[in-house]
Amino acid sequence: MRMARFLQSQGQEGAPIDTGAVAAPANRGWYRYLQNLLSLTGGHVRVAFTWTLRLAKPCLCYKEDSVMADLLKLCPVLHQDYAPPFVSFNGGMHMVLSVVFRRAYVTSKYTRQLVTMPDGGTISLDWWHALHQANLGAKTPVLLCLHAFAGDSNESYMLFMCKEAKKMGWRSVAMNYRGCGNTPLTNSKPMHIGLSADVYEAVHHIRQLFPDIPVFVVGFSIGAYTMTKYVGEADSDIWPEDGKVQGAVLIGSGYDYSAEIAKISRPATLRLLNFHFINCTWSDYCSHLICICACCG
Repeated sequence: MRMARFLQSQGQEGAPIDTGAVAAPANRGWYRYLQNLLSLTGGHVRVAFTWTLRLAKPCLCYKEDSVMADLLKLCPVLHQDYAPPFVSFNGGMHMVLSVVFRRAYVTSKYTRQLVTMPDGGTISLDWWHALHQANLGAKTPVLLCLHAFAGDSNESYMLFMCKEAKKMGWRSVAMNYRGCGNTPLTNSKPMHIGLSADVYEAVHHIRQLFPDIPVFVVGFSIGAYTMTKYVGEADSDIWPEDGKVQGAVLIGSGYDYSAEIAKISRPATLRLLNFHFINCTWSDYCSHLICICACCG
């Protein structure tokens, strides 16, 4: 809903709103007013209000064409009222609970490949059930998954995405950025949001292994940011033809990075999440301390 409001505030045209999937404008107005008012009274009151409210539907912003029409028919949940479960009242709690409960019964079954970048850096590709994938047909699609900040291929959302791809009969592979997920840091450039060139090298490597298969990519959070940059560059022919993908899905990709960083520092639950990010980042830093000191001279 934030993206739709942002586009409307910027006066952009050509992206009509599906009015059948949006609550009445009057309802949206008082809903936002109450949310802002209750935010001043403390998180608990706002939690109760958010949980009990059942009027809001997803606000869809898209370009009308036959592809979008077919896609919306396959996603009936986008036309239904939504209220979060009581125990997961915001995005932060959704993340925490998914990590706690999903990881308990999903284990990683990866086979790792290290891929060297042109500048000497290294990423790793973890193939899900490699022995099973070896028996798939030559035209079987590949799903490439990009993890979020302070994550790696063993995060619950990555495991579940690879697991669901296997159920569909697809190949799936999780990419670990430079220095993440026990990937060696081999030069002075660690992972960052702008390294879309690493995504190209991953796609290029997959194309070398399976020349004629379609490649799809899904990115989470920071991975979605990087994927957005990469897809835009590919459409502008910055990358060679073998670097283009057949489709991309961006999950949890905000449009204002500074606002997202500020948001995780406000409520108590998200402060804990922020602490988790710092802890994971510090752990990665310590594991690569020798390389970092060598690069710094």
